[in-house]
Amino acid sequence: MINTINHIPAQISIDKLNKYEKNEEIIQQLSHLEIPFLDEPIMELENNDTFICESDLVLFSTSNNLEESFLQFHIYDKEHDDFIINHDIFLFSSINDSEYIYKNNKHYIALATCEKDIMLYDSLVFNPLTPQLLLKGHDDSVLAVKFFNNALYSGSDDKKILEWDLETLRIKESFTTNLNVEKIANAGNMIFYGEKNTIANLSTGTNFFIDGNLENMVGHENFLYLTTSSGSFYTYDSRNTCKPFFEHKYSEEPLTGLHFLNDKIGMCSKKGEIWVLDSKDFEIKNTENIKSTLFSIKLHESNVIFYGDEGDSLQMKKMRNVIF
Repeated sequence: MINTINHIPAQISIDKLNKYEKNEEIIQQLSHLEIPFLDEPIMELENNDTFICESDLVLFSTSNNLEESFLQFHIYDKEHDDFIINHDIFLFSSINDSEYIYKNNKHYIALATCEKDIMLYDSLVFNPLTPQLLLKGHDDSVLAVKFFNNALYSGSDDKKILEWDLETLRIKESFTTNLNVEKIANAGNMIFYGEKNTIANLSTGTNFFIDGNLENMVGHENFLYLTTSSGSFYTYDSRNTCKPFFEHKYSEEPLTGLHFLNDKIGMCSKKGEIWVLDSKDFEIKNTENIKSTLFSIKLHESNVIFYGDEGDSLQMKKMRNVIF
């Protein structure tokens, strides 16, 4: 299933992907994964089918399976309304979360997996057998990874939130919590994290509870947006989390996907339902019904919806209504 969808917020123009270069230190650190083909010659890319134009939107998504997963890169050509897969990366660990990072003129994707190290993959390398960089600091599976306030944060089953110095690839600050940190978000310059039905404020030490288990959590300005396994959507003002600013039950199935874009909120349910709301008054601006089990969603200004279902490929659908 496709469990995360994001995009590279930069213009990229390349004729073909770069060659993978082995890093013996990283290979040794990941030896317990028993990654195959490491002793074989590195594959060369013989054609330029992986070219990317400056006008292309580069999306990345993760397919999360029990024993093996994929990091996929799709190209959306807005001018010709063309949507194709460009390349993918095979992993021997379940992927829990993903985030884009720009470092040293390279476009990295940080992956939170069932490993205790955060894996950073260069987006423009062909068929890498291992990540290019590792962030080492957690003691258990990494569940969440998010970039905000010019810093990378990660949460883990070890009940810690780590802030990373991306220049040195070392821990900048470590926070110990009382929860397994399943989700992280920033709202009102405060860090929120959650496990099951409990949401906590790292800055104040306070917490609040929701109906059902937390599926998604996104922050924008002073507001925190949540979806749950009970089919409910919540909005909280980060300055006063004693009660929801807005709440509504949209489905009898879990609300598995959530995305915020230009004052619009996209949500999807496991049943295949999609809603697009206005964040100012929570009026429904668009609805869709997909005959699939949905796990993730992303809106785009071209009035298209990217979504992930039980398959291993990202899907796209044009909205019935023009909202952007």
